[in-house]
Amino acid sequence: MKTIPALLTAGILLLAYDGIRAGTPDGTCGATGISPQVSAFGDPLVATDALGRELPNYAQTGGEKPNRYVGLFYWLWHGPLRNDTPDYDISKTLRKEPDRTQWPHLAYYWGEPELGYYRSSDAYVMQKHLSLFCLVGIDFLFLDFTNLVMDKDELRLLLRLTGNMRRNGYDPPRLVPFFNTNPVPKLEEFYTEFYRDTAYRDAWFVLDGKPLVLSPVQHPSDRKINDAFTWRRMWAGKDADGFWHYFDDYPQTPALRPDGVAEQIAVAAGKGAPLWDYPAYGSKSSTRDSTPAYDRYWNSPRSGEGLFFEEQWKGAERFRPLIVCVTGWNEWKAEAWPATAELVAGGITFQNRKLAEGETYFVDEFNEEFNRDLEPQAGKNSDNYFYQLAAHVRRYKGMKPPPEASPRKTIAIDGRFDEWADVQPRFEDFVGELQMRDNDGAPQGIRYVNRTARNDIAESRVACDDKFIYFYVKTVEPMTCWREPNWMLLFIDGDRDKKTGWEGYDFAVNLEIRSPEKTMLKRRDGDRWTTVAPCRYRQRGNEMEIAVPKKLLGQGDRPDFYFHWADNIRKPDDIAEFFLNGESAPERRYNYHYKAK
Repeated sequence: MKTIPALLTAGILLLAYDGIRAGTPDGTCGATGISPQVSAFGDPLVATDALGRELPNYAQTGGEKPNRYVGLFYWLWHGPLRNDTPDYDISKTLRKEPDRTQWPHLAYYWGEPELGYYRSSDAYVMQKHLSLFCLVGIDFLFLDFTNLVMDKDELRLLLRLTGNMRRNGYDPPRLVPFFNTNPVPKLEEFYTEFYRDTAYRDAWFVLDGKPLVLSPVQHPSDRKINDAFTWRRMWAGKDADGFWHYFDDYPQTPALRPDGVAEQIAVAAGKGAPLWDYPAYGSKSSTRDSTPAYDRYWNSPRSGEGLFFEEQWKGAERFRPLIVCVTGWNEWKAEAWPATAELVAGGITFQNRKLAEGETYFVDEFNEEFNRDLEPQAGKNSDNYFYQLAAHVRRYKGMKPPPEASPRKTIAIDGRFDEWADVQPRFEDFVGELQMRDNDGAPQGIRYVNRTARNDIAESRVACDDKFIYFYVKTVEPMTCWREPNWMLLFIDGDRDKKTGWEGYDFAVNLEIRSPEKTMLKRRDGDRWTTVAPCRYRQRGNEMEIAVPKKLLGQGDRPDFYFHWADNIRKPDDIAEFFLNGESAPERRYNYHYKAK
């Protein structure tokens, strides 16, 4: 997508706020005929990101707030890459050639996604995305069809996967198409091939009683289209009444409903490539009042903190609008363009350097610092932006209250499991999302294979009495043999402190299993796991129970700790394994929180 530079200054934007009414404290703004809100799956999960930032809890966010929705910009355009050179990754190329200024007119990745340079037809990748969106509580995805192409096969895959999740009892985001300045031809295709299909009836995000469609132009005169859809104009930096934004300079201007209440506002992770004045304000670690120092690779030491994103949320939260549209998840690609005579006459600059005619520039993405993606990146910034998104969605939408634990109960470790039936809470994980992967990547000659899916965890529970803490876990299918490597590992953060242990985990169970009845409790000592004591366990079919002495976990009369299950990870001392291999319950850095009654 080609961004339009915002022309309004901060002062003019502030003047435009006169007369704007924020939503009420509980978020209501008079919206009617709108899709139900999505509640974050698994709340109240806990997590601490790589920078030590904790997700807000219920005491900090309060309960779920009505009429607050979050949409996320999503791209389906990742197919075979139109670049057969070895330098298709800008960030990697700049590490070798930091002074490079000329790029062939081809498509490039700004960096490497955590899941590789995937194609949007890769169901393994798309399912992982949808699971993360459910965990955050994203209400809808607005799909980029602005480049004259509607990725229909990829859209069908997205519809199939969201439909499967909905049938399995989950609440994935609904979908909104976003067209360009000539929307009618593609909208006709969309109407005929997708909207009229009753199998997709529940897939679309509804506003004012009809599925929502976005485009930068006024709605067409076609009565059939107007009867079928709710129309909203959307682009970047537009200040017309009622115009939605996918990007806007801080402090952002909300789009208003007819009654003057804020309906929509944009929140962006960054502004794009270092074009025009974007190096001063537009990189991921810039703010309106602060420009970072860039190194020779055009990165900042604060890239992973998301300072731009943080300020954008600050601008949005003051209005409490009905809808926050976040840019974005997974654009990843940009093209190198030659500067035209007209642009040169207009003084175009790139990387703070005036361009001559024919010299190349990028518009939307460039490197780790100059992009607007939130999807986890391989290596450097990992999932910092994802958890920043999760934190702000929690603050904005609120969250469910933590469930109370059942009264104390002694569990017989006998492999019968009937005693667990009334134990609460029930800590759930996604079922059916665990898949094998065997797909071509976007660049030529790359294929991604991952066959580590093994035991699909469905739920777990915890009970305690005066002497023991008891753990229960259930999988979808019968568990594999306990002799297999890295089998059904249980990690425990006994002091709820990320700074102690390994990634916060002070204890682990099942790293060493002696028999079908005896496993070992281990403690993290420095850079290794040391044996503490044996523990009793039983596993039969798709269920397992374990008893761990309370005092060995350092727990008092009312145990209070975090825990996490993992199966078939390859390297137990690498947190990235929770992201990439086997099964994790809950996902990634998330943990379950048990607090005894």
